[in-house]
Amino acid sequence: MRQIIDTPGDKLTGLAELIAESAGPGRERALAERELATLAARRPALRPVARRWRENIAELIATLTDDLDAISAAVAASDGLCTAILLDNAPADPNHLRAVLKRTLSR
Repeated sequence: MRQIIDTPGDKLTGLAELIAESAGPGRERALAERELATLAARRPALRPVARRWRENIAELIATLTDDLDAISAAVAASDGLCTAILLDNAPADPNHLRAVLKRTLSR
């Protein structure tokens, strides 16, 4: 995530590709992050670590817009897309993911 934020280029494509990895090589990491989020809902001490993914996405999207509603929508969409990929256990199309993320930035 840090590399996507810090390097020039299409940040939405980078984020979409990262989310798509949840269907393949990043599946175990993504599952662990979802499990951590659920545990953090019950154990406040875990919340700062569990929030990191959402904070990183917000930071990335803030490089594209200063609209707080759009940032919140992109964070929520990213969470939902990742969860859907994990539940479906099917390949993910980065182009589709990018299109959904792009829609969150539209007014």
